[in-house]
Amino acid sequence: MLGDMKKPSGAGEQPGRSLENVLKGMRDGAVHEASSPEVAEQHFKLATSYIENEMVNDAIGALEVAARSIRHRFRAGALLAKLHLDKGDAAHAIEWFERAAEAPAPTPAAAHQLLYELACALELHGESARAMAVFLELHAEAGDYRDLAAHLEHLTKVQAGG
Repeated sequence: MLGDMKKPSGAGEQPGRSLENVLKGMRDGAVHEASSPEVAEQHFKLATSYIENEMVNDAIGALEVAARSIRHRFRAGALLAKLHLDKGDAAHAIEWFERAAEAPAPTPAAAHQLLYELACALELHGESARAMAVFLELHAEAGDYRDLAAHLEHLTKVQAGG
């Protein structure tokens, strides 16, 4: 009698397979929702409130969510980089400057500022070759920018071993 009962649909599938697909779909949906411009803007505003209240670690978490949206990546990434620099974490600062540089800048001046800060962080972190490359890129785009000539002169001496 039991042999005549029909198997429920999907009974021939591997038991963990459908659960795995459901969980993957939930994760993908959460990432998509977190990368929406509206959610990103809310997290960016939340981060600025955290910064005003000196809650830097909370601000970093909120900015990381905001940076998932391409529309907010430049601003959130630049701010994340500065927060990491303030904490003395040059490696994470450089990583976030680079992520921000990959996103569209709101203005050419903002892009120049970001490249300058990235190059300074690289130089400070002892990555003189990479710093020089970014300064040269900035020079090609912005010409005589700030004290760019002094940085290039210093890095040229460092590269030459002097």
